[in-house]
Amino acid sequence: MTDSEKQSLLEKLIRDKEKAFSEETPDAPAVSQIVSQLNAIEAKDKPYYNDFATNLKAELFRKSATIKGFDLSDFAENPGPISEATNEPAIETIETEVLLGFVDLYKEVVNNINEHFNVYKGYSILKLENNPLKPYKLLVLYDKSFIVEPIKKKIAKSISTETTFKTISDFLDEISKIDNSDNNYLCLLLLMPRINNLEEEKDLINNINILISSFNYFENISLKYLKGVIQSDYYRSIDKDEFIEEIQYVCCTLLSNGAFKHEEEKIVKKLATNFKTPLVLYKTLKGGNSGSKVIEIRPKKELGEQYEKRYIIKYSEIDEERKIKKEKQNFDEFIRGYKGFNDYECHYTKTLTHEGILYGYAIADTEKESYSYSDIVNEISNPFFGTKVELINSLFNETNLYATWSNIVEKRRIKVSELYTEYINQEKIFSQICHILNKSRAQIDNDELVKNFKSIWNYEDDFDIKICHGDLHTDNFFKDSKGIYLIDFGFTGKKHSPIDHASLECSIKFKHFPSFLEKDELLNIEGELLLDSSFQRSTRFTKTTRPEILELLELVKCIRNNAIQQPYIKLYNDYLLSLFIMTFRQIRYKDMNQLYAYNSALVLSRKLMQILSLSNI
Repeated sequence: MTDSEKQSLLEKLIRDKEKAFSEETPDAPAVSQIVSQLNAIEAKDKPYYNDFATNLKAELFRKSATIKGFDLSDFAENPGPISEATNEPAIETIETEVLLGFVDLYKEVVNNINEHFNVYKGYSILKLENNPLKPYKLLVLYDKSFIVEPIKKKIAKSISTETTFKTISDFLDEISKIDNSDNNYLCLLLLMPRINNLEEEKDLINNINILISSFNYFENISLKYLKGVIQSDYYRSIDKDEFIEEIQYVCCTLLSNGAFKHEEEKIVKKLATNFKTPLVLYKTLKGGNSGSKVIEIRPKKELGEQYEKRYIIKYSEIDEERKIKKEKQNFDEFIRGYKGFNDYECHYTKTLTHEGILYGYAIADTEKESYSYSDIVNEISNPFFGTKVELINSLFNETNLYATWSNIVEKRRIKVSELYTEYINQEKIFSQICHILNKSRAQIDNDELVKNFKSIWNYEDDFDIKICHGDLHTDNFFKDSKGIYLIDFGFTGKKHSPIDHASLECSIKFKHFPSFLEKDELLNIEGELLLDSSFQRSTRFTKTTRPEILELLELVKCIRNNAIQQPYIKLYNDYLLSLFIMTFRQIRYKDMNQLYAYNSALVLSRKLMQILSLSNI
């Protein structure tokens, strides 16, 4: 064989070996095929493959595997002496260093720093190889503007193999002065976007071309999974031109999803400025009906994710109502300073156009994720899905907020309109009723619901008043392994005592009931909910057979039963009154099931007109 032929066969054997050992258990037929190819080599050429054969033997030993007919002495420069007793070559002890292969290093890196792959953009994973018989080392190359310290600390703490951190230009300068022929790397290439800077873009592409050309073999790796990685969990490409093109469109194009307008971004960054970190992760939680937006942020800190705290930011444009500023005032009056509320903190700031609040809350030290109650109800895979009924009782009976608020109750003679004035914008609701019924504004004045509402709205009685959250729906409280916490205190204050329970029931029905339910089925359900027995835990609902609706009705029943257990809700009538007003309010919102809300409010109004002895004539 010529030297070129030997090298070509060696490269093929190396590729075959990598494929055969890509899983935890070696592919025995593939390994046998490799051994057959080795044994077929002429004796005079076998020493050329000694290093490969030794490495293969060591890998088989490490995997506790054996292949018959594979004798290392055949590949030695000077075969061992013949044993007189057996006429077989003498057995020699072979000591080999178990080399760290690419797939093993890849597995270690991805499993230990997967969080960073979730967070960072503009990274590439490369296989750079000069001598496949030598071990792989971890190489982290970055441009000067990349924030490398967090990942540097994480790698130093969790990766056992030798790691080199260099800027791209420094590494290229280094290998130009040394013998690089035996070096193999798993390379993390970390790049920042370049916008309208053709010179920097040209230099970057040129440097990456030089980098790739400095190695005999190159692969561009894309991850399949970020958790529970096994050895073959990646895609690969050896197309250098394709990779260069990828660098150009990934790093030389800035992608904006429009989540933040410029002025919104300013208020978010201003609220986060005291964290003294250049990287803040966020996810959108919801957009409020008031026009505000709510996001969760996590400032990226050097010590790692387990030490990072989450915060809630709520912001909106400044208007005459100044709702965000009022929310901060509510927090100061009804939450800050009360015993047991140390878990909550709140900071307010504003720019010329926007105002915002930063909420902090305690979380479990090891918790990486929290879930809104809405997510828990909707997703059967959620870790708290099986406890969704129990969470309602925990919310009202075990959280510090409700434990304290329940001790401050007063009785006041007051009209319903005064109790609920900030919740009901009559003209906007009437406008939606016109749309739902396809009637004019004059025509709906004779609508039964509208007339009943006006009678109930002017009803006066002695009502129990206490501090309430005031806007308790399934997106406004969260659960993690430490406990339950609330957000969004824009309506917090002294309210009609059942309002939080009633609001939560409305959220379950008008947000989580599927929209395909027919009117008759919904009305049958609502009729059953008018019964006093709907407040008892032993009740079994019979007006629907749909399993998903029965599960949601269990939540409604739990809310109601919890309500009547509270010392500040003395009568079913009070609960139904609050439920009617909050149901009537839902008609206004287009993201709710408005037709269901209209019909539910109508059913409730008829019941209240009867028990309150009211007339709409």
